Amino acid sequence: SKGGIGKTSFTASLAMELSSQGKKIVAVDADFGDPDLKDWLGIKEPKVTLDHFFKQHVASLNELVLDSPIQNLQVICGDSQSMETSYPFYGLRLRFLKQLKNLNSDYTLLDLGPGISYNNIDNFLAADERILVMVPEPSSIISAFRFLRIAVLRHLKKSVRGYSSIIELINQYETPEWHNKFASISPLVKRVERINVEAAERLKRALLTFNTKIVLNMVMSNKEIIEGPLFTHALFYLLRVKANFLGPVSY
Repeated sequence: SKGGIGKTSFTASLAMELSSQGKKIVAVDADFGDPDLKDWLGIKEPKVTLDHFFKQHVASLNELVLDSPIQNLQVICGDSQSMETSYPFYGLRLRFLKQLKNLNSDYTLLDLGPGISYNNIDNFLAADERILVMVPEPSSIISAFRFLRIAVLRHLKKSVRGYSSIIELINQYETPEWHNKFASISPLVKRVERINVEAAERLKRALLTFNTKIVLNMVMSNKEIIEGPLFTHALFYLLRVKANFLGPVSY
């Protein structure tokens, strides 16, 4: 969730690599606050952007798909010129996520913006494959952990819909004071077990199904690579979720 650590460059590079293998790619700039994926992929002045979708000038995301100069690679560009685009309403966000599934592509890549917002968390959770990019710096590692912690808690809330008292309890663990007190979510599961065994089983199953992959970007030495495996170990120890360390990208 930290800015400036290479999320957009990683997305653009992955899109170009997959398209070079003959895969049909649609890269979507889901950084609603400060989108610049189009600049990385050679689109200077897009005729349509997500602004047209969130202002409901177009009904379908398919109307926003633009060809890039790169073969097999198309782009849906972002636009930060209006509040409707930067902070889309919940209903429009749901429509956005639903329509992503209907795009004509082998792979649809979402480039998310920095920060821990519901926009970012929901877009992250909606993906079939989730890749978290971070750099071997304390501020990036801490930010990445906080992002995943909130993502896991939101994932857990979806698994216990209908259990209002359990959702209220999970909400407590989202607050900063509880994050500082209980970075681990094991106490949460134990509390739920004492309240409702069925809800606790749902939480455990949800933790087993949560998937994410880790990429360590801007690595300058072999010593820094260890931060990736250490981070995945911390995720399992504190959040009880398994993460796959894909590897490092050199500076």
